[in-house]
Amino acid sequence: MTDALVAGSVDAAATWEFNLAQAIEKHGDVFKLLASSDKIPNLGICVHPSVGMEQRRIIQRTLTQIDPGKLKGMSAVGYVVRPPESYERVRRLLE
Repeated sequence: MTDALVAGSVDAAATWEFNLAQAIEKHGDVFKLLASSDKIPNLGICVHPSVGMEQRRIIQRTLTQIDPGKLKGMSAVGYVVRPPESYERVRRLLE
């Protein structure tokens, strides 16, 4: 997204600190910070309410048992189950 911002394809973008630091290294200090938030969970995965509980369990078990070596090169290093209150900051941002 930061590349699109520099190219003028978009007028604004959202990102996280690590990505912004990499973009500044690549493009220079050309970004204007409009707002920031508390740290929020990254790479959250959710399922539609129509997905049954058994399918949810299968998805959850599959993701949490992935060999971390298979995620090499991706931004995720593994998946964990978090309680619903872990996403309270996200809920507050959306209000």
